Amino acid sequence: MNKIISNTIWDNKYLFLFIIFIIFINSSLQLKDLKVFSGPERILKFAEEKVIHSKNYDENTFLLGLKYNKPIQYSEIKLIDSLTNVLESDSNIKIIYSLINDFRINNPLVPIKNNILDITSEERFIQSINTDSSDYISSDFKKTMMIIEIKDSIPNGPEKYFYKIKDVFSHLNTEDLYISALVASRLYFQGKVIENLLFILIFCSLLCCIILYYFSKNLLFILINIISILIAIVFCFSISNILFGGIELLMLIVPAIIFIICISDFMHLTNFNNTPRLFGKELFIFQLKEMGLPITITSLTTAIGFLSFISSDLVALSRLGIISSIGILISLLITIVFFAISLDLKMKLDGQSNHFVNWFENIVPTIHNKISPKLRIILLLISSTLIFSALFNSRIDSFITDEVNEKSKIYNDVKFFEENFGGMKYMSFFVDLDDNFDVKKLILFEDYLHAKGYTPFFQISKYLNNYKLLNNNIFKKFASNPYQIKTRSNDIGSMASHKKIKEIKAQAKKLKISLNVGGAGFLWDKVSNKLTIEVLYSLLIAICIISLLFVIINNFNLRYFLIAFVPNIVPILLCIGILNFFNFYLSLSSVFVFAIVFGLIVDDSIHILSSYNFYRKKGQNNHEAIKNAIKNTSVPIIKTTIVLVLSMTPLLFSEFRSLNYLALISITTSIIALFFDLFILPIMIKKIL
Repeated sequence: MNKIISNTIWDNKYLFLFIIFIIFINSSLQLKDLKVFSGPERILKFAEEKVIHSKNYDENTFLLGLKYNKPIQYSEIKLIDSLTNVLESDSNIKIIYSLINDFRINNPLVPIKNNILDITSEERFIQSINTDSSDYISSDFKKTMMIIEIKDSIPNGPEKYFYKIKDVFSHLNTEDLYISALVASRLYFQGKVIENLLFILIFCSLLCCIILYYFSKNLLFILINIISILIAIVFCFSISNILFGGIELLMLIVPAIIFIICISDFMHLTNFNNTPRLFGKELFIFQLKEMGLPITITSLTTAIGFLSFISSDLVALSRLGIISSIGILISLLITIVFFAISLDLKMKLDGQSNHFVNWFENIVPTIHNKISPKLRIILLLISSTLIFSALFNSRIDSFITDEVNEKSKIYNDVKFFEENFGGMKYMSFFVDLDDNFDVKKLILFEDYLHAKGYTPFFQISKYLNNYKLLNNNIFKKFASNPYQIKTRSNDIGSMASHKKIKEIKAQAKKLKISLNVGGAGFLWDKVSNKLTIEVLYSLLIAICIISLLFVIINNFNLRYFLIAFVPNIVPILLCIGILNFFNFYLSLSSVFVFAIVFGLIVDDSIHILSSYNFYRKKGQNNHEAIKNAIKNTSVPIIKTTIVLVLSMTPLLFSEFRSLNYLALISITTSIIALFFDLFILPIMIKKIL
């Protein structure tokens, strides 16, 4: 790092500390009423604006499920009826579909509705509930559902009526109550985000402290790391709150990014293995000269990687890129300032020797010498197979429940409707009532939809007993144009859904029906895959940019492109290849995690390459420079990896799927990257440079 910059930071370190402290206090106060924007909601709004230009993506529709421990009794139906009347008296309730008002029409020429359920007496109730099937009650008569739609343009309508519906029906003597709606996911995420952030900070920090103390036997070293991480995280969320009025759900991964950067930077700054006996300012300037450039390059390149997300049309993704980039640079500055103050106060930052790390440090050159050509070939074949699997056998898919844990309430709500009432994923099919329209073909098409797993809210062949009497003129008289077939289906994933939609469109074409598809489920499938691919491209671009930067830094030596590119992409591909054996698929949740882990991989490889260049400039030959580079960087790299792996373990139990992925992918990829950087990268440097 430039000597002028080093002197400036050292001479003004306490001023920087005072500014950091004041901003931290102010930032903490701003987080009191932090607003969280839901990921699925953001994606659907993006789809609404960019894909279909629809004004509604089913956010005003609620599915209410009631589960009893025995077949529903007459008294319980009467109570449901009275509570339904309470809701219907609200002028903002648009319509309610339920078992109570489920109907059939005997003659389409005289469209008089006849309720299939008669609740005028208990005897008639028993007779009617067994005489006809309904989409609103299960076959064992223990579960029932209703669809509630509220009017559009009600201020905070979805949130308000979510709580109202829940409150009205909570008085029933049910075994359980289920509510599924788009607003439910938003409220769920807002309620759980702070809880999970505290979970991350407390448990991960606790584990981190234990591990760091094991390595250093130095409480001051631990305290500095934790304070640096905490300040940087608060700064990031405060900046997001100022710029955007809250944080995106995707920003749950920002603490992990800050955690990785801060720990890694401090590990390398406090690596005094080859430091002469210096103190205070001289030691600070020497360490920044030795380690400052690598950690600065690491931070800049990682920030550039996240800045590539700014080009995304999705607001949540572009904001994540901005805040992550700012957070990475802030964490670098905070770490350096705290490092300077620690040296000025003569804090002992180099802990006692640790036998485990010493053993690992000594074993690295031993393994280098013991890897036989035959073993290298075997490892190459295994790696090639995994990389091939990652490149050609990976699938991109998405589920509405991707972000939630299978043990969560919201996940159980979704499964209730999927297992008993045809699902909660809304798909709408719009049929143009043009001159070629034939209602008979429309009936066939609706039956086809039902057979494909899409349950219509209103199905002509089911609700009209004599539907064959229906003709085009009568239908057009009562139906709007285009005619909307609103359906719900199970969350089968975007890949399977795309395949079904393709088949449905082919069937519509065969029946000569002019068809358009919409609805929240369709928008989710179409846009989530697009965004997943977009993030993958951004990640690839980031790796290419970093590789090009290394070419520029090293006097436009094109060989450095390969040296920088391969170590940063191979561990990711190997991780995907391994996970493919466990039915893994690439989704928004997982690709974001790969973007974070990429920061750690870049960090390790850049430190090795920078150290190698440092020794080459001192006049050492290729072999000596590689040997000293590995010796100088292996300890902090090993420590950082161990801290990361063990500290991420609590996230495996988080209620958010993205945090589960963060732990699983981080642990797998960091171990692969450690092996690659310490054993494969030196061979590549020797052969290529």
